[in-house]
Amino acid sequence: MVERDLPAVLRYVQVESGKSRILCVGYEIGGLLLYGYLGRKGGSGVAALAAIAAPATFDQPQQEPMKRLLSLERSPSLKKLFLSLNVPFFARLVIPLVPKWEKLFYNPENLDDEVKARLMEEALAEIHPGVLDHLLVMIKRGEFVSERGDFSYRKALGRIELPLLLIGGEADMLAPPETIRAVHRAVGSKDRTLRIMGAKGKGYGHIDLVAGKKASVEVFPLISRWLKQRDGRE
Repeated sequence: MVERDLPAVLRYVQVESGKSRILCVGYEIGGLLLYGYLGRKGGSGVAALAAIAAPATFDQPQQEPMKRLLSLERSPSLKKLFLSLNVPFFARLVIPLVPKWEKLFYNPENLDDEVKARLMEEALAEIHPGVLDHLLVMIKRGEFVSERGDFSYRKALGRIELPLLLIGGEADMLAPPETIRAVHRAVGSKDRTLRIMGAKGKGYGHIDLVAGKKASVEVFPLISRWLKQRDGRE
């Protein structure tokens, strides 16, 4: 995706917008893909990046539950079963009933019931075997690497030099605050901004940053203001 898909997407946006350099916002995997593009490909065509809940490491205690997926590597039959599951249906059935699982994805206090229902209905998708394999490689290595594991995108973060906004959630268990701080320390950008949301109130979980009760008044304006400043509109 870093090598072929993302460059194609960026070219499409350039053509449609008439702009040679564009402002990018990446949530979770979207942020990771942009890290990879900027670090390995030089970031041609990108003017600035706002990355939300996008860790480049997977070695924090809060991320420990992710390692349970490694059992799929040891059992081809279990992996086949996992891939054959209707993931959206399974998630809708199980996640709301298991508090620990729920908190892995979001802080229940920060999401309205209607939003939770829509997330389960519309925001989940089947997992492609290749994407699952790549995820397992990254979890095993504890960092963002290429699908074959032969290139560390984490180590290439220092090559990123364009303006960068990094946003994390205080209660995010998939992208804990320390993983976002690690990206902030590693990048080469002189213009870099770090914001961890929810330190003084209900901590933002992973999904809360884009779908939480206060995301539209606390997170979105922050991103908009930052992008406009880098685009010369403020």
